[in-house]
Amino acid sequence: MQSACEAANESSVPGSTTHRSLACIVASIQNLAQIESAYGTATALTVRHVVYVTDRRIGAS
Repeated sequence: MQSACEAANESSVPGSTTHRSLACIVASIQNLAQIESAYGTATALTVRHVVYVTDRRIGAS
């Protein structure tokens, strides 16, 4: 099964990294509970941190 990020990479406008990043952020935020249950709290916290850093970077551009 294809992840939301992979689907975004295939369906985005060529050269548009913002759409891909936003799709991955949404997918990650919605899946934090599943990530925590499958991989543990430390991994979920790391994913959450990466999501927020990426969000700030996109917002600054």
